Amino acid sequence: MVGLFIPKLMGIVQYGYYKIFALYTVYAALLHFGFIDGVLLYYGGTPFNELNKKDLRTISKFFMFFQLIIGCILIIGSQFIPILVYRIIFTFIGCYTFIFNMFTYFQLINQAVMDFSFLAKMNLTQAIFTSGSVLLLFILIKLGYLNKLNYYVYIIFFLLNYIFLLINYIKKYKTIIFGKKTPFKQVLPNILTFFRIGIPVTISYQIASLILNLDNQFISFFFNTRTFGIYSFAYSLISLTTTVVTAISTVLFPYLNRIDVKDAVKQYSTNVGYILLLIYFALLVYYPVHIFVYWFLPEYIPSLVYFRLLLPGVGISSCISLIIFNYYKILNESKRYLLFGIIVLACAVVINYIVYLVFQTPYAIALASLFILFLWYMLNNGYLHMKYKISSDNHTIYMLIMIIVFEFITQLNNYILSFMIYSILYGIITYALENKVCRKFFSKIIKKI
Repeated sequence: MVGLFIPKLMGIVQYGYYKIFALYTVYAALLHFGFIDGVLLYYGGTPFNELNKKDLRTISKFFMFFQLIIGCILIIGSQFIPILVYRIIFTFIGCYTFIFNMFTYFQLINQAVMDFSFLAKMNLTQAIFTSGSVLLLFILIKLGYLNKLNYYVYIIFFLLNYIFLLINYIKKYKTIIFGKKTPFKQVLPNILTFFRIGIPVTISYQIASLILNLDNQFISFFFNTRTFGIYSFAYSLISLTTTVVTAISTVLFPYLNRIDVKDAVKQYSTNVGYILLLIYFALLVYYPVHIFVYWFLPEYIPSLVYFRLLLPGVGISSCISLIIFNYYKILNESKRYLLFGIIVLACAVVINYIVYLVFQTPYAIALASLFILFLWYMLNNGYLHMKYKISSDNHTIYMLIMIIVFEFITQLNNYILSFMIYSILYGIITYALENKVCRKFFSKIIKKI
C-alpha cells in the first residue's frame, strides 16, 4: 500500500520529502547506543517465564527515560534548522526516535523469548493500520477535504501507527514494566553489559544501513528532490520483494542462538542457498510491478530503470543482512563484521564520489552500489569460509550468473517472452548450480506434507 499508493497520492516532490524523512529514520536505531541489541544478545532464546521480571522493570524504566531525553534533545535541536521543511522533518525524527526505539525494545524482547505468534499478530495489525490509513487519506482526497497528500500529514499517520503498536506491546509485557522492581544500583552492571555487548552490533547494523543507503544519500545530497523521489521510489518497489524475506531474520537469530555452534556452521552454506533460491525466484515480481507502474503511476516510469538495475542486488544484500550478520553474532565475531563494514563503507564513499564526479548521473551511482554490495559479500563470506573451514559451494557463481541473466533478459521489450525466458533460465541454472540445496529444500517440504 505504501510502496504503490502513497507515491500516487503525494506526487513526486512531496514523496521526495517523505523519503528524506524515511532516509534519516534509519539512523534512529543508533541512538539507543547498543542497548536494545545487548538485550537481545543477553536474553536471546530465554523463555519468558525464566526472565527476572524485577530486574527488567528497572531496566525498562531506565531505557524509557533514557530515550525520552534523546528524543527531546533532537526535537529542540531541530528548531535551529533554518530551512522550514527540514526543520519539520527532523522534529518528526525526534518524535520517531523515542517511539521507534521503545517499540523496538519490546519487539526484540518478544523476539528473544521466541513468541513469534504475537509478533505475527503485531505485523498483521501494522499492515491493517497502514492500509486503513492509506485508504482513509485516499477517500479524503477524493471528497475534496485534501487537495493532495502532504508529506507531513502521512508522517503523522506513520507515527500514530507505531504508537498504537507500542501500546499493544506495553499491554503484552506490562509485567516487565509495572510492579515491584530491583533497585537501580543492582541492575546497573547489567545495563552497562547491554551497552557493552550491544554497541558493536548496533554500529555494525548502522554501518550496514549506511552502505545499503549510501547511494540514496548521495542522490539526496547532489540531486534535486524530484530526482531523489524518483530514485527512492525504485527502492520502495524493491521493498515489495524484501518484505517477505526479512521475516526470516527475526526467527533465525534466536533459533541459531539455541543450537550448537558447530551445527549452525554446518547449516551456513545451506541457509545462504535457500535465501538465494528464494530471492532470485522472487525477482519475477519485476514483471507485474513494471506493468502496474506504467498503468497506475506513469509519472514514476523513470524509476523503472533504477528498479531493474538495483533489484538483483537484493540477493546479495539479503545474504548479508539475513544470514551472514546473524552468523557473525552467534559466532561472537561482531567486531570482525564491524571492521569489514568500516572498510566497505570507506570504499563505498570513495567509489560513489568518484562515480558522481565522472558521470554525474543517478544511473552510474546505482551501478556502483551493485559492485559495493558484492565487495561487502565477498569479504564477509570469504572470512567465514576460511576461518570455520566451510566447504566450498557455487553460491557466488550462481549469484553473479543470475544478476547478469536478469539484467539482460529484462531489457527485452516483450514482457511475456522476457518472463518466460527468465523463468526457464532460473530453473536450469538453479538445478545446475544449486542441486544439493534444491534436494534438501524439496525433501523438507515432502516431510512436512
